[in-house]
Amino acid sequence: MSTTSSPAPAVPNAAPRYVGRGRGLRSAAAPSGTGRPVPGPPGDTEAGPLALLPAAHRLREAPGAAGGAREHALLEVPAGLRAGPLRRALAALARRHPALRLALHRSHGVWSQEVLPPAQAPAVTGATTLRRYPAADLEPGARDLLVTAAARAAGDALDPAAASVFRAAWFDAGPDAPGRLLLTAHALCVDDVSWQLLLTELPELYNWFTGTGAGPAVLGPAGGLTAWAAGLAAEAQSPARVRELPYWTDLADGPAARAWPAAEGGHRTVTRFEVPAGPPGPHPVDVSLLAALALTAAGRPRLHDGTRLPVELELPRPVTAPRTAGRLSTVHGVRLPLGQDGPGPVRRLLAAVPDGGRGQEQLRHLNPQTSALRTGAPGRGVRYRRCAALSAPGTAPGWGPAPEEEWDALGTLRGDPPLTGPLEVTAALAPAAGGGHRVTVRWRWSASLFGAAEAAALSGATTDLAARFAAAPAA
Repeated sequence: MSTTSSPAPAVPNAAPRYVGRGRGLRSAAAPSGTGRPVPGPPGDTEAGPLALLPAAHRLREAPGAAGGAREHALLEVPAGLRAGPLRRALAALARRHPALRLALHRSHGVWSQEVLPPAQAPAVTGATTLRRYPAADLEPGARDLLVTAAARAAGDALDPAAASVFRAAWFDAGPDAPGRLLLTAHALCVDDVSWQLLLTELPELYNWFTGTGAGPAVLGPAGGLTAWAAGLAAEAQSPARVRELPYWTDLADGPAARAWPAAEGGHRTVTRFEVPAGPPGPHPVDVSLLAALALTAAGRPRLHDGTRLPVELELPRPVTAPRTAGRLSTVHGVRLPLGQDGPGPVRRLLAAVPDGGRGQEQLRHLNPQTSALRTGAPGRGVRYRRCAALSAPGTAPGWGPAPEEEWDALGTLRGDPPLTGPLEVTAALAPAAGGGHRVTVRWRWSASLFGAAEAAALSGATTDLAARFAAAPAA
């Protein structure tokens, strides 16, 4: 296990150069130098009202400014990229993926959203979607500060009310050195699967516009967001889902949720460990980390509600979800037993959650008959999120995630809502030998409850416990 802390760096003045020609960008319709039109794959014409997905309801209920929630992905890109094809490839991504054309409207506390047609979407037509930052003469530390400044500027420029939800910053290191490409999107538009899709498709589209690629047909269909949202609403009213009500109402009828003080920012640390392949059932990373948290919390009343450890789990989108960008993850609550020195009780508790927890948000938000019932309160206790780490596409040499240490500073720039519990944990998984997982854990501890040194020590101790539980035989 290794541990690092990530203080926010100082931010220099950044000097971007805009790449594009403004709204109605004709080069997006007929790229100069190639004569190739922007690909028109499935999803290109998807537009119109979009029912609120569970992620939008989560954001609606969260404290803080919804417009400020954003995600970043930092990529390493080949030397000598060309601005024109890169700009057109980014526009083609937004045409393929309706979530990158999402507009969020709020009136008197009521939310609605729509997908704009490509011709009206800033990510397709806007002059400021891509910014180029000259970085050929910068030392790595200076470039990292520039990336941080650009990430802050890109996040602050997002405006979901105007459908400005996707931006890119290219750090051009010249013809002889790999550059960096920072992608920034509103939190409603991406999850970990989204980033992997965008990283896989972007090089193919770029090569297409440079005249060296096989074309977008190799990418397969995209889109399907509107149909997915409608399908969730129908599923929420299915007999199978409604039969889950006793489980979720019993969970909500437990002891009254503790009201932790809301806290901005927080103490952030990063730890790492490995988890071998586990038996069928609950994911072994969830089991080992949550069991370790429950044992850590037993002697620390600041972490639990007096009887159990309440946790809200955000898990990856189901395999049945469409291949399109969007935050299609689900969240459900659990109450973990305290003080169990082993992963068995947590494994059995997670195994008993109906349908992996996907029904709790559906019944709470998408079924008019059950939405008024007590089926779990949002924003209470520990927030836990498992996601997949970004990986390089095997068909695009030179394209892939930037080195992990370059990502650490970006964690402070996500526009996270205030903590309403003691702790937030994000576990990013990468493949390891033998079917196991290399796990990078990003911890965010409430600064109103913990000091920086204590937060770092608890992160390390809990990670050590998780590694021990992961190595133990299944029980």
